[in-house]
Formats: sequence, C-alpha cells, structure tokens
Amino acid sequence: MRLEEAYMPVDEIVGTAVDTFAYGVSRSDGCFYPSNVGRMFGDGFDNWLFAQHWRTRRNMESLIERGYDPLQLLIDRAHEKGMEFIASHRLTDYVGLEVNTIESWGSIHEPKYSIGEGEGSEQPDFAYKEVRDHKVAIFNELCTRYNPDGIELDFAISQYYFKPAKVDSNIMTELVSKISKIARENNKYVGARIFPNEQMNVEAGLDIDNWLKHDLIDYFLPMVYGNSILDPNMPFEWLVEKAHASEVSVYGMLQPYVAMRETGAAENIYPKPEHFRAAMSNYWEKGVDGLYTWFMDWPLKEIQQATLTEIGDKQLIDSRDKIYYLSQRHNSFIDSRYEALLPLEIKVTDNAIKHKLPFQISDDTSSNRISEVVLELLVGNLVSGDNFAVILNGESLSSESLTRFYPGGTRNAYNGQRLRFNLENIRPIKGNNILEVSLVNRPDGLEGSVIIEEMQIVINYGSYPSG
Repeated sequence: MRLEEAYMPVDEIVGTAVDTFAYGVSRSDGCFYPSNVGRMFGDGFDNWLFAQHWRTRRNMESLIERGYDPLQLLIDRAHEKGMEFIASHRLTDYVGLEVNTIESWGSIHEPKYSIGEGEGSEQPDFAYKEVRDHKVAIFNELCTRYNPDGIELDFAISQYYFKPAKVDSNIMTELVSKISKIARENNKYVGARIFPNEQMNVEAGLDIDNWLKHDLIDYFLPMVYGNSILDPNMPFEWLVEKAHASEVSVYGMLQPYVAMRETGAAENIYPKPEHFRAAMSNYWEKGVDGLYTWFMDWPLKEIQQATLTEIGDKQLIDSRDKIYYLSQRHNSFIDSRYEALLPLEIKVTDNAIKHKLPFQISDDTSSNRISEVVLELLVGNLVSGDNFAVILNGESLSSESLTRFYPGGTRNAYNGQRLRFNLENIRPIKGNNILEVSLVNRPDGLEGSVIIEEMQIVINYGSYPSG
C-alpha cells in the first residue's frame, strides 16, 4: 500500500469545511492497528474467502513492515492537514487477545468477549468485570500510546449491553467514568454516540442524566445504525436541552441514504444536496453545535465535496434549494421506540380517519425569494376515482394545483400514483407542521388499502424576487 493510498481517507476531505476526522479503530473481528491489548484484524486467520478482508489485512501488514503504524499515520496526516482526530470505538466489539473460534466469512469472534443478545444468551455482557476491564484497556491504549484529540464511545451500535432483565445503568456509568478519567488525564475530550430517543438509552442502561451530572462527556452524537436513512425530523430536542444546560455539545448525524433495500427500495439511494441541506437546516434549528456525516457515495465526487463544504456554514444553505423528506420505516425500527411514520397504510374501513404526518421545515415559505413550494406524495394502490383528502395545517389542498404521475422507478406503473401539489396559497410554515391524509371513499368494488410510501416538501429558490 502506497502512503498516498493510506492518506486517502484524510486527503479526500481536505479543502472542505470538515475540521474533525472520526475514525472507527476496530470492529468485532479486530483492530485496524497493531494493538497490544486487542487482536489486530486478521490475527490467527490464514484462509480468506473475500478479497476485501484479505486486502485490508495485507495493506496493514505492508505499512507495518515499513515501520508505519496505520492508526498513527492517519492521526499525523489529519493534524498535518489542520484537522482534529477522534478515535471511535464500538462498545460491543470485544477484540480480545486469544483466538477461540473462527467463523463465517473471515470475521474472528471470541466468545469470551462477545455480547449475547436476549435473555437466553450464555455469552457475557457488561455485568462481567472482565468485559469492562477490557474496554478500559482499549481506551487506555488509545489515549496513552496514541495521540488523538479525542475518543468516542460508540454505544449506538447496539442496545444489548445487559440481559434485558438485568440492565444496570450504575455499572455503565462507572465504566464511562473510568474511561473519561483516563481521557481527561491525557488531555483528550470524550464523545458518545447514543440513541436519538431518550427511552432507548434508558432501556440500554445509558444514564445520560447521570453522565451529565458528573461531567463525563464533552459531546453527544444521537443516531441509529441499522437505520441509515436521512431523517430531518430526528427527535433529539430533549438531548440538546439537557446537554446545553450542562455546557455539553450535541452534533447532528446526517445519515447516508434516503431509501434502502431494507425499506423496499430496489437499491440504496443516496441523498441529493437538497436533501442534505434540509436536514442540516432543521438540525441547526434544533440547536446542534455541529454536523456529522459518514458513508457517503464513495469515492467522493464533486457533489459530495460540495456537501462537505456546505456542512460547515449555516448561511451557505439558508437560501438554497431543499427537499424535506419524511423518512421511511426500517426493520431496525422494530421495538426501538424511534418509529418512522412511513409507509402509512390507510384502509377503506378507516372511515375517513385523518392520519397525521408531522414534519418540520426551517425555511420561511413567505419569502419572495422562493420560486416554488411543492408537496409530493407517492401513494400506492391509488386510483383517480378515489376520494382522497389532503390537509396541511388544517387547510384542505383541494384548491391547489395537482399533477398526477406514474410512480416511477422499478415499480409497476399502474400500482399507485405520484401526486405533486404546487402550493401557491397554502404553504407549510417555518417550524412544526402537520399533514393529514384520509381515504374518504373508494370506487365500488375496490376494497384494498392505499399506502403513503413517500412524502417530501420541495423548496426551490429563484434568482429574483417572485410574487
């Protein structure tokens, strides 16, 4: 591996507004550096099935053989380019010293340091002192052997830190306290990836109030891993309020997709710059202290570089086009208490019940700089003969211009309609809005449900005042 290639993760964002580089230092199958505490990725494994895993190991070896530490190399490069470096570690990844089993596609799992999901699991969890001591040792090595500017405790990777009946937030607080003490003694700041919903953190044993009370964390990043869909309405206002009362920062996570295979899409779909701007704008309005993103369409192109430039300046996006997208349900939402509203099934038997879809926008739609405000709905199983009511903030959109399209994409052209309302007189307001949809009646003989699959507000700005 050439040094130019090793530098690429840092170098490809040089010149954008990004001022901090967060690096995932390990997975459950090993550290991406020659750890003296945990196993390096690929240790004890000689028969690789997949090229990317063999290549990862060989690239690290080629650097080490020439006297380079892969982790320190990235830290130094980030500092050279004027960026801070955060070493981020997933708390559920137990990269221990002994290889007990080798499984599946090249991942190396160690039962001694692997967490079990569910009450019946026999694997240890954070109730075991050995597990907690191992976590402390990993972070101690990152803070003393290396020189990142900060460390990040990634709790958002899983909700299973204890057996469900034995969740102990005091144990977790004690662990966070030990890691935080090590970091502070070595002049490192401490961040934590947690869940966006307060109840999700409580159920996982993450006592955010206690961490704030004892000044253990310098910043929080609310997010959910399995659901990587960009959500401009992510419900983390509670966290901003509590964190800011303790002078702790909160960053908004800009997730990398607007649709995923797990939500029924034919492929993973990346956001447009307009999607990112809408989420950025909403997050700034919610009071975040900065923005975070990951997993963008790679290798990065001009469109991604532009987004990473806009990410650092609220004024850059204030009067630019935006798409406020209502996120879709993902399998990982099940029992997560962070529930997406779409897809929404409306049954004939609902008897014209008004189903509410709340959303937030951060643009002042009364501005004469805005040339167009559009509401788009993708409604599955809809026909033109349906009496389908759409109400925005208490006002019917029946008087607004409506254009109907085929659904598009890989869908059956007859399986529903895409509705486009050109909002001239009735527009969403800056702040919180409610869209209500109802199926008043259907043509005789048509008994199936209609499904709201997508909803978005498109805001376009013009070069000159409109009116």
